[in-house]
Amino acid sequence: MARRIVVRCQSHSIPGTPVQRKDAMANLICQHEWNRNSNQDDFLTCLGRYDAENVKCYFLLDSGSVGSHSPDVTLYKWDGRRFEPKQVYPAVARYLEHIPFGGEGTGQGLSDEEYLSKYGRKEFEGMVLQRSEQEQRRRVAGDCRAKVETLQQDVESL
Repeated sequence: MARRIVVRCQSHSIPGTPVQRKDAMANLICQHEWNRNSNQDDFLTCLGRYDAENVKCYFLLDSGSVGSHSPDVTLYKWDGRRFEPKQVYPAVARYLEHIPFGGEGTGQGLSDEEYLSKYGRKEFEGMVLQRSEQEQRRRVAGDCRAKVETLQQDVESL
């Protein structure tokens, strides 16, 4: 039986170092669903910078034969401790229909040079601007988190 597991989370809630987070989430999902670690039969797709701090990201784990049609879909929110089941809305189901099951027909992402060549300067500049804005949001969130931690330490020392 083909299964699609979608998990929404904040990057900093995933255990391990930033480099380990992708594998950690794959194993957490598989442990939760099937009491096993992720293996070669699982295909994990990530949306969002799981290797950065305080970024919303999504994981899509497909388990089953590549190219399976009409897999069962389950949606969770990961809070850092447990998976909270969520309703799979029709819009989510429609979106997933456009993502090939098990990575069938997908390849690596494009380098900056390939993106520029394929989509042109205007689209490339828009992508670079989005990257810059996302990095700025991460910096602001990191600064806020540091200030909160300092305040918590000050309060605890009183």
